[in-house]
Amino acid sequence: MVVTQKLATFLTTLRSIVLSLVFLALVAWNFGAINTSAKEVLGMVSHVQQFEANGIKVVLRDDAKLKANVSVADVTLSETEKRATVEAAQKLTGVQAERLFTIVSGTSHCQYSLPTPQMMLYLYNDVALKDLGLVELKDDPIALKNESLRIAAHGSDIGKALSCYSMSLTRKGANVKSALVGIIRQQLG
Repeated sequence: MVVTQKLATFLTTLRSIVLSLVFLALVAWNFGAINTSAKEVLGMVSHVQQFEANGIKVVLRDDAKLKANVSVADVTLSETEKRATVEAAQKLTGVQAERLFTIVSGTSHCQYSLPTPQMMLYLYNDVALKDLGLVELKDDPIALKNESLRIAAHGSDIGKALSCYSMSLTRKGANVKSALVGIIRQQLG
């Protein structure tokens, strides 16, 4: 009786080990396909054109609403500036639109030697917003000095600060942000 129980336990353990090895072998064999699929799914997330929460649907890429809200946001804009603002708003990804809404003028952001994936995403999107002409980035040597002193005193799990910058909205960025807020307000009201 004891021998059969030990044999059953041994066989169960052996089965678990074999199944785990088979699973790992399948994952290793298909790693390229799994990696590509994961990248494609993450790529789709960044191109959010609409979202729905609590029964309220917000469409961010509606040309007519964007044009109307750009006109209301700043009546002094020329037609060329209005077109450029609408085009910039249409080029935004969901993550970039979120970042545009969370910019606080006067705060500094730093790049570190061991950044988290979220920190790398913010840096990438900050540069993308700059390339669209929606924000202005300026080196901030004072913030770099202060952050370096803080890390020297307390340590850091994200490495040392390599550079720091401050970010502020440009006029075009403020107009895009106002237009998007107008669309959201229309959808809510």
